Order: sequence, then structure tokens, then C-alpha cells
Amino acid sequence: MRKYVASRTADTVSWQNSTLLTGDVAEAVRALKQDSGDGDGDGVDSGEIQVHGSGDLIQTLIEHDLVDEFHVLVLPVLVGSGKRLFGAGTVPAGLKLLEHREFRQRCRHQHVRAGGRGRVRGHGPGDRQLVSG
Repeated sequence: MRKYVASRTADTVSWQNSTLLTGDVAEAVRALKQDSGDGDGDGVDSGEIQVHGSGDLIQTLIEHDLVDEFHVLVLPVLVGSGKRLFGAGTVPAGLKLLEHREFRQRCRHQHVRAGGRGRVRGHGPGDRQLVSG
């Protein structure tokens, strides 16, 4: 499996089958998506591009409308603090539920497709509703 690494600090990567993305990460990912993700320039679909464990990178990709689908695992735990996947500054977007599953009555898997830009309307102090459009 080919790996692409987005890093603000690394100059090289030593993992097998890995390429360091340089320059504007949004443009690099856009080019990968246009090439179907395999980097060989043939335009043949070789599968999906996945992002694991990077809230900053996913925020950049959301901002540039480069996320097609999310697979989100939800655990019934209140942490109270920490980094949010959809934090302040996230561009509002409509999402369509494609699939949901529950594992061992604890973890829920939500598979959603990005449905385009949305807008947020206030209904009262602190209340917001996402409206597709």
C-alpha cells in the first residue's frame, strides 16, 4: 500500500512505499485524488485515500472540500477536553448517513458522505442547525 505523509517538520520519510507531500498539502491531495490515489499518473482507480489520526490535516482537507466520506467511531465516554475532530472554524457541510453499526453495545460506527456546503442558522443563544444548500 502506498503511503503519503503530510508533515510540517519532516524533510524525508524512511517508511517503505512512502512519499513526503511537499508544498501546499491541499493541492498535493487534490492531485492525488485526480490521479485516483496511486501516484503513477495513469488515472486508473487504485482505491481510496485514507487519513488516520490527524485532526489538523483533516481540517485542511475539509476546508478545501477534499473529503468525500467520513468513517467515525463514537464511544460513549465524556472526556471534557481535548482536540475536536470538528472544532471551531470547521466549514459547515451537509452530511448524508450511508451506514451505521453498533459494536458490543458500546461503540458506534458512522459512515457518512459529504453532501456539499451547508449553512448554519441560529435559533437562539448557542443553538445552531445545519441546513444543506
